[in-house]
Amino acid sequence: MTYTPTMPRALSRRIAQPISQRVPRKTCQNQFLIVCCGNELQGDAAVGTSVAMTISGWKLASVRAVVVSELTPALILELSEPNYVIFIEPCAEGDRARTAQICPVIAQPLHSGDIYIEANQCSANTLLSLTRQVYGTCPQSWQIKIPTEDFRFARRLSATAQTGIDQALKTITQFLRTYQSPQE
Repeated sequence: MTYTPTMPRALSRRIAQPISQRVPRKTCQNQFLIVCCGNELQGDAAVGTSVAMTISGWKLASVRAVVVSELTPALILELSEPNYVIFIEPCAEGDRARTAQICPVIAQPLHSGDIYIEANQCSANTLLSLTRQVYGTCPQSWQIKIPTEDFRFARRLSATAQTGIDQALKTITQFLRTYQSPQE
């Protein structure tokens, strides 16, 4: 008797799903997507969640904030739709910056073998490159890193993180004023 392992159908469907080939929609001029990374249970790692909640409270038609625990390839459809994307991330534990840091994120051309994607995480640059490769479009993008102090299990933010959130929100407000069209 020979044993041939088989994969359950439900599992094989989840693994083998192709990337959606849906055409991105542009519903209004100068849309913003704010991608906020964070974890509410890890102290200052909740900065992304806090920023997303504040932005959602603004109720702006052309601005949408999403919270993710990490940047994954599943985001590329979301990234194909807006004109502008701002990634919000807590600074790494070893980085002791005291002010919110902003830098542009550029999609680099992809060549076979140039890209490495871990199963559950990749960089903003990689996501933008994948978005351009799959959908033929890529938003203008920036990354704001918010200073942090403490990633221990807790549901409160340090004073440093709260100050960084305030700086990030001021920066986002300035981006919205600069890049939104006058008729909105």
